Amino acid sequence: MDVEVLGTESLGVRGLSCFIRVGDRNILVDPGLAQGFTRYGFHPHPIQAVFGERVKWEIIRRWAMATDIVITHFHGDHTPLYNANPFQLHLDMLPKPGNDAVLWVKDREFLVGVECLREKHVVRLFNECRRAPCSGDDVIEVSGPVVHGLSGNTTVLLVKITDGSKTFVHMSDTQLLCREAVETALSWKPDIIVTDGPPIYRWVKYMPRDKYLRLLRLARANVLKLADNADLLIIDHHPLRCWEGVEWLEHLRDRVDNIVCAAEYMRKPALLLEAWRPLLYRFFRVDKKWFHTRYKELVDDTTFKSIASDLVRELESYTRRHKSFFTPIDVVEEILEDIRIKHGFT
Repeated sequence: MDVEVLGTESLGVRGLSCFIRVGDRNILVDPGLAQGFTRYGFHPHPIQAVFGERVKWEIIRRWAMATDIVITHFHGDHTPLYNANPFQLHLDMLPKPGNDAVLWVKDREFLVGVECLREKHVVRLFNECRRAPCSGDDVIEVSGPVVHGLSGNTTVLLVKITDGSKTFVHMSDTQLLCREAVETALSWKPDIIVTDGPPIYRWVKYMPRDKYLRLLRLARANVLKLADNADLLIIDHHPLRCWEGVEWLEHLRDRVDNIVCAAEYMRKPALLLEAWRPLLYRFFRVDKKWFHTRYKELVDDTTFKSIASDLVRELESYTRRHKSFFTPIDVVEEILEDIRIKHGFT
């Protein structure tokens, strides 16, 4: 079994897309991505868009190879869209799936709101669609729908993939708050788990402190249960949209030695671009509505591509020298300042 995480917050985009090879099966889970359309008063920066385009093409390449595609729910960072904004994956960008490719999704009775229309546009591309709850096979099993964090309406699927000796579990958007999700994952006897975590960036802004601290304790307890019963626990997505989330994950990593983020698992530097968005606008000034008329121009611009490559190289260097996976914010500022000067931004 070979497990790749393609796109998530530590890899520069919103999402939790994974590609798993098991024998002659190629399984693509949650083939979508996004950038928060407005964060800190800014739309996504061109540097974010450059990394987003790279992830789009990774997903597109795996889509063409996939024998099975699993969409755990139809939020815009987990599925391709018929009406995508520039920072999401548009259905028109994807090749037609192979005639034998199977789509795994929630049954229609569990779809809510915009999910209903989005599902119709994806399903029509496939000859075979399996709707959960449903029976799996000897490689793939999906759970019945479980709650999406604190949402009273949206549900998500958990995914089990096994080769008979190793088991991978994908836990999408339960925010580590759902007891049923944790119990289901543990019942599958996982070796590797990839999961989201609590949306701390939202809680610190909109929720009373005593309430979100209680929820963080619940999420932490569920982390420890999962980590105690798996060889590797990959935590990413929601927590890594803010520095408070990074600190929460670092405290867990100090306590438990089998917890990583996706970038560390993939041996790449952590690109916390969502959390760094104000810094990107400070060091590389562009009009915050740039994408309305200049998306392709700036994303294809060699300058921004070069800046993105320089950023990766400097972060790799820092990580290698200091053996500290998450780069401190003051170091990020120094790196961005050096790159700004190099490329002549005023």
